[in-house]
Amino acid sequence: MQKVFLTLQERSRYKLSRCRLVGGVGKKISISLKYDYDCVIYVNEVDPPFEKLLDEWDDILKLYLNHLVDETKITQYSIQFKIGELDFDILPAPNYAGLTNDIMVQAIGLARKFCVFFYGPLNLASNAIVFETFLLFDNAKIDEIQISP
Repeated sequence: MQKVFLTLQERSRYKLSRCRLVGGVGKKISISLKYDYDCVIYVNEVDPPFEKLLDEWDDILKLYLNHLVDETKITQYSIQFKIGELDFDILPAPNYAGLTNDIMVQAIGLARKFCVFFYGPLNLASNAIVFETFLLFDNAKIDEIQISP
């Protein structure tokens, strides 16, 4: 899988951050005799949908790794292929770990304002509310959130 990831990273016009083995095999809990390797590739500066990215990866695999990778299949969320007898699913995911500390501090500050506005002054017990609210912001666009002081 490392060779596949490095080839995609080198040839893709997208910035690929890292690859992680997930699922039953990644957790070392797969009990099936026939299993596949689920790999997530984290991509910088790209959000779903990933159709164009998956099409590009399919082209790269066919062009540069055709001696290694058997027939590929693109699904809505992944690209599937075989290497020998091993089945692989590669799923792209946005790389949110690359956020700068400055942006993270601003987002946490915004979450705190939101909580103070709706729940009153914060104490240590309400930090869980701040964190939970911050997770909600992950799915929203920052400029769509309006909070009064």
